[in-house]
Amino acid sequence: MNQQSISQPPYNQSKPKKKKKFIIPLIIIFVLAAIFIISWITFLSPEAQSQLQYKLYQQFENAYYGALKNDTYGGQTPEETLQMFISALKQGDLDLAAKYFYLNTNEKSEDYLTGNLARQGLQRLQDEGRIPEVIALLEKAEPAKDQVPKIEDHWYYYYEVLDENGNIIEEITFLYNKHSGVWKLDSI
Repeated sequence: MNQQSISQPPYNQSKPKKKKKFIIPLIIIFVLAAIFIISWITFLSPEAQSQLQYKLYQQFENAYYGALKNDTYGGQTPEETLQMFISALKQGDLDLAAKYFYLNTNEKSEDYLTGNLARQGLQRLQDEGRIPEVIALLEKAEPAKDQVPKIEDHWYYYYEVLDENGNIIEEITFLYNKHSGVWKLDSI
């Protein structure tokens, strides 16, 4: 009799397992769809890509103009910058001399927004023992007779070193940094 009192589970109790099997994949599909929609809106949509590009451009622009604004080494005139540069060379202060050059604005360069290339060039001249020669040459520089002060949105000023026949043997280009208000060496 005891065996008959043990009841068998009802037939319909196996259905909740089927419901659980159906609900779990549905939840997974819902979560994946939600992740995709959020990702699309946040990162992948054209609007999100445009906003990201704009933020990157703003960061680039802020770094660029910030570096130019903080680049205050130079004079109020090209002549003053030239004299400061010559003085730094005479003192043997290549780090200071390099600061009178315009910052490297080639964003593909590892030396972007630095004066490292100018510093390396000055170091090479010093290693070759040519700094006194450069100083002597720069001390002979005179403002160029035919100035083209503005090219596009930049202000340039030129100095020349002439030989005894009046031929240009060296040209020195200055560029006005309008963000810091000083004249910088652009090239020698």
